[in-house]
Amino acid sequence: MQDGVCNQYQAVIQRPSEYVPDFGCPICQNSEHRELLGNPPIRSCVHCGHAFRQHNHGKLIPDYSGKVKMPFRIEARYYARFHYDLIEQQVGFTNVKNLLEIGSGDGELLKLLYRKNPELGLFSIEASRDLCEGLRKIPNVHVINTYVEKVNLEQRFELVLLFSVLEHLPDPVKILRLIHDKFLEPGGHLVLKVPTREFELFSQAMARMAPAGHLHFFDGIGLGRLLASIGFDAETISGIKYRTIPAKYIAVMEELSRINERRMGGQAKRLYLKAVRRLSTYLKITALYAIKRTPPKIPFQEINHRFNNLVIVARKEKSA
Repeated sequence: MQDGVCNQYQAVIQRPSEYVPDFGCPICQNSEHRELLGNPPIRSCVHCGHAFRQHNHGKLIPDYSGKVKMPFRIEARYYARFHYDLIEQQVGFTNVKNLLEIGSGDGELLKLLYRKNPELGLFSIEASRDLCEGLRKIPNVHVINTYVEKVNLEQRFELVLLFSVLEHLPDPVKILRLIHDKFLEPGGHLVLKVPTREFELFSQAMARMAPAGHLHFFDGIGLGRLLASIGFDAETISGIKYRTIPAKYIAVMEELSRINERRMGGQAKRLYLKAVRRLSTYLKITALYAIKRTPPKIPFQEINHRFNNLVIVARKEKSA
């Protein structure tokens, strides 16, 4: 299998004050959408309710082909272990011969998959050239260095993993259709993870701390409806929301934002709050990792702003 690198995408950036919406919702293509937040500029579709960054109109994609900042190693290992256990519980590996992970990052989950199931055929699609160097060192992993939109595979898989990727893609519907129609075997499962909308858009202060590369803000109900519309078996769509932040995180962030509002400029304040966010999350994850505890969980349909991650499992119909 040959590796390749797709062409660079050019970012199209317009100042919010000059922007006139003339594009459709990235999910349903409806042209009617309203302002949800002004700074950062985030809109909400009047038809389907999907929330997205105002400048996301199908021509913007961050450049992930070079160096990409990854979580601290202990954090990555914690998530890998937690997600592996979740996949084993929700899907299992008994009927899985080949597995594809899209956006493998530092490869901690693939390493664990190989150690636990050395007979699995492991495939990885990763845009970053730097990260692919590390992925190629993992035994039994076939690495494809490109953007997922550019992949043309003859191979199909019983299981596809999409963790912390969908929110970065300008056209998530296109990618989910590609997974359903081209990548998955009939009866195969997709397991995907995204940050929750209710956490990232809890307030304008919280929205400012969301990474600029997050183009979409998903909730469990909307994402489940989208998967069903694409063709995944609606009766199999399930999942959880889980919390990896301190219980009073949002209240603390809001208070820090108010305290520093007059002392710092906008950019300095955002950097300060992001540093506090990273430190608090790292300390919580380290504690959970050390005592081997799983984070608090609730059903994926529930709305709760303290639960910052969403995992959904969906199965392609066997007759498809």
